[in-house]
Amino acid sequence: MKELRSVPQAVLERLVVGAAEVERTGSGLMPRRLPAWTSAQMVDDAPRVVADQTAGVRLDFVTTASVVELRANVTCHVWPESDALSRKSVFALTSGEDLLDSVAVTGGTVVYLGSDGSPSGRASQGTPFTITLRLPGAHAHRPRRAELWLPHNSAVDILGLRADAEILPYAGPRGPRWLHHGSSISHCQAAVGPLQVWPVVASRQLGLDLLDLGLAGHSLLDPFVARTIRDSSADVISVKLGINIVNGDAFTRRSFVPALHGFLDTIRDGHPTTPLLVISPVYCGIHEYAPGPTVFDPVTSAFVATTAPRDTAMGALTLGAVRQLVEDTVRRRALADSNLYLLDGRELLGEPDQHHLFDNVHPDSEGYEMMGNRFAALARKPRSAVGAAFVPLSDFSVAG
Repeated sequence: MKELRSVPQAVLERLVVGAAEVERTGSGLMPRRLPAWTSAQMVDDAPRVVADQTAGVRLDFVTTASVVELRANVTCHVWPESDALSRKSVFALTSGEDLLDSVAVTGGTVVYLGSDGSPSGRASQGTPFTITLRLPGAHAHRPRRAELWLPHNSAVDILGLRADAEILPYAGPRGPRWLHHGSSISHCQAAVGPLQVWPVVASRQLGLDLLDLGLAGHSLLDPFVARTIRDSSADVISVKLGINIVNGDAFTRRSFVPALHGFLDTIRDGHPTTPLLVISPVYCGIHEYAPGPTVFDPVTSAFVATTAPRDTAMGALTLGAVRQLVEDTVRRRALADSNLYLLDGRELLGEPDQHHLFDNVHPDSEGYEMMGNRFAALARKPRSAVGAAFVPLSDFSVAG
């Protein structure tokens, strides 16, 4: 075996793709999907917890190496004690459409969460680990592009990278930049690995350069998220809204519509003509006609609605109501915004697919892959609606 050589930290930092920023921790590099300034605007640490989990984040490089070795530590945020034993952090190495190798790591630093999703103060410190991934078919004279996808459900401190040949940042085209924001149903923490996250499934099929701002539990029209989107480069943007609005009982009918307008206005401040796709909620039987809040039932290991349909008379929101309000809002705005589009989330996961909702709210890993495949199929429809910056999405158009 050839001697492994270390990648300088300055080069390693340039390999990171799919993060809003990369923090130098002293020990290594930590990719973050929301910039540091957003923390000051969070009511607690819960949004930061999920933003630090590296969904869609990868190391993008060119090499002739046959072996790469990553030294890292992961931080897993868990609710009950049992989750710490079963949580796996998966690293996946790809080249084009091919999966070259993957490694699942258990353990790492474990932080226990309180009822609000913020760290409870209880934690067990993990130790760094080293994983080895192989690149079969490597050729000493033919460099190829590879991507090392980081775990979608853990925060990662990258401590070092070594390989048996030089590693350089990929400098070629990555395809149009797709920035997607959504809830846990876009974060996909229940997926078996980073390649089963539905925006990753779709982006790999469509040749898009993904920045995944799926923030589990925190698709709540937060201004700091809108400003992050506003200030990020993007060729096409999608926002998937609804389930957190309902299960957090976050808005009434009166407050939701102005907040949605404000969120879209802020995005448009930085991207006045960028194709912008608004996706309404996927099917969720417990909330189609009953508003939130949602609570977890430990007996059935599933989520349940806690309020009754009659509460809608006071402005409480069901998923059906949110879906209609989103559609109405986008249709009105599209009269003056020819680059604004709408997708009914039930096109990705509808009532016939509810068997994939393992806890009544979240799709299983197969369901997430199905959603990614369906999104890619919709995006390949022949009539163009959002232009060459993305792909044909004619059925999403609401203009006219």
